[in-house]
Amino acid sequence: MRRVWAAIVLAAAVAASAAQVKIQTPGMRSPTSYGRHGTPMPAELSEVAIGGYLRRVVQTRGTLTPLEPGGEFFELSEGGKVVVMPVGEVGDALRPLSGVRVEVVGLVRPLVSDQGTCKLPNRRMAPQSYCDDPDLPPTPDLVGRRANWPRVSLTVWSVSDITPFERGRGEAERSSLMDLLAEATPSDKSVRVVGRFCGANLCGGLGPRPHPSAWVLQDEGASVWVIGKEPKGKGWRLDPTYDGDTSRWLEVKGRLGPCGSSRCLRAESIALVPRPPEPE
Repeated sequence: MRRVWAAIVLAAAVAASAAQVKIQTPGMRSPTSYGRHGTPMPAELSEVAIGGYLRRVVQTRGTLTPLEPGGEFFELSEGGKVVVMPVGEVGDALRPLSGVRVEVVGLVRPLVSDQGTCKLPNRRMAPQSYCDDPDLPPTPDLVGRRANWPRVSLTVWSVSDITPFERGRGEAERSSLMDLLAEATPSDKSVRVVGRFCGANLCGGLGPRPHPSAWVLQDEGASVWVIGKEPKGKGWRLDPTYDGDTSRWLEVKGRLGPCGSSRCLRAESIALVPRPPEPE
């Protein structure tokens, strides 16, 4: 009887030990918590797809489609194709966006047929990609039905649907922020302005904040307070107090109007955009 009981206890211990080997996918955190991987760099998806940005954080655009029915992997395509892997709850945001043009931010990592394994501090084995980036889900091995997948992946922690904003672009006139502010009497027309996000005047150049939720858009030495909408969208949010987010660029559609002793841009819609190319 003692031998039978010992065997039962041993089997239970083995089962519990095996259960501990499972790698848990990291949960969703603030996009700024992934800052250790670097500052997002605007990039064309065609260049990302050929491996031009390996191990770098990029901000890119493309059309999203699932790679497996009900699975956790997606394909992003636009002049090239990459495998998209969501972090935590970002997967829930990706699923309804099948067939939609999106903008994502994440880390570019290579995919191989056999990445090998590594030993964790608790002496258990895990995929090598998990040891390389323990705050991200491990990459899949390209074997079996996955053998023909793209060889470059993008592990994303920020995603936004950019199609509604793009459809509305024809309704507003694109304006230079400097020209807009130079108008003696601003009209009530709807305008589109592209500029660098400067949060709660983190870049300097403006007076007191006109409203607790106001934030600054800056371009070519001109700055304006933006009110009416927080700097966030579906799957992304910028922090007005975080210097690292001043590397991000936004396109704002709205109307310029009086705001205390100065003028503010009252936003109607906001979208993340790549940094415009420097003028030649």
